[in-house]
Amino acid sequence: MTHEEAYTYLELIGIKKEHTRKIKDNQISIPCPLAEWFHKSGKDSHPSATLYLGDGTKNTNYFCFSCHESGSFSSLLDSYSQLKKDPSLQTHIEK
Repeated sequence: MTHEEAYTYLELIGIKKEHTRKIKDNQISIPCPLAEWFHKSGKDSHPSATLYLGDGTKNTNYFCFSCHESGSFSSLLDSYSQLKKDPSLQTHIEK
């Protein structure tokens, strides 16, 4: 997954590019999209999650250092969609 593809999907779940930070060529620091449900405060004002971009041989994955949620990027998008009760957000990337 390219950075631009990741930013497109992140926008769907309300994370704007300007709220992210490129850490390495294959890593992006992002606010945890699941903070509303899994962070004690219900928000993530400082990016606490990392998106690890896959390269075609590996899936794109995420890990939140605050709530410890982790998995594939597609499972993150599906979880977000289910928690928001918005099936239109569900995606089938990298399954």
